[in-house]
Amino acid sequence: MTFKQTVKTIRADTKLMVHPLATKPYQIYCEYLDMNLMSPSSLPMSKKTPLFEVILVRSHYLFFEDFAQVSILGDKDLISVRRVNLTKVEIERRAWSWLFEAFISIEPINPDIYDVIKNTIPKHIENYLFAGILTIEQVLRHKNLKRYHFDYQRSKQPIHCHKLPSFADLIQQVRYDGH
Repeated sequence: MTFKQTVKTIRADTKLMVHPLATKPYQIYCEYLDMNLMSPSSLPMSKKTPLFEVILVRSHYLFFEDFAQVSILGDKDLISVRRVNLTKVEIERRAWSWLFEAFISIEPINPDIYDVIKNTIPKHIENYLFAGILTIEQVLRHKNLKRYHFDYQRSKQPIHCHKLPSFADLIQQVRYDGH
């Protein structure tokens, strides 16, 4: 199926949703990375309308990457969307690739986030993105760091730390409180 690629400007609250194949990477971003990256107030404010590549499904615009930009959108913000025609595998690859690049940008390296990504990424995506199994050595090479950087950060992690409830637990709690 071919279609003309056009850019459309919409309000952020107009049926913009995460693509089902990008739900897990987006959830990991929201739970672990969002608070480790720059705060929205420190992001440079641009007068340029953000552009999202989306999949159009039944009048819903489904995003699959650029979770940081999505997280700072207000309901009344204008965004531009460009409909793209990608396979399910391409969508999944791009979502996980975006998450990995966001993880790499965190300073210092965060062993807990590495563990979450390592234990969650689908094997076929892991094989494609990393030509095999994701290892800490690959992450360190990507960041141009030595192993002792990771070991030092791991040693600084508290053994028994308070964990925030997962996204799924929070949704379940809201559902329970609503009845």
